[in-house]
Amino acid sequence: MPLRHIVVFRLAAEDTTQRARDAALIKRELETLDGRIPQLRSLQVGVDSIAAQGSWDVVLIADFDDDDGLQAYQRHPAHLSVIGRTRHLHQDRAAVDFEF
Repeated sequence: MPLRHIVVFRLAAEDTTQRARDAALIKRELETLDGRIPQLRSLQVGVDSIAAQGSWDVVLIADFDDDDGLQAYQRHPAHLSVIGRTRHLHQDRAAVDFEF
């Protein structure tokens, strides 16, 4: 059964200009994964445009055929490389995976 992987990031920078730059960088980095990981069926990355209190800053929505596909994605060198380049930009991360 198809699996949807949703990850939200709360950025570390307190300065709004820096947060916007960091959000754009994370978005660009995550979007480089599209077409590079065979198990990744679709990928969307969004940056929060409202900035309401309690909002998170960046969201990733990725679809896979199954849990094996998600696991392969999470171990893929391209994915690990993006994590290495962006991890320092966020202070918190939350994920939800569900079948659809």
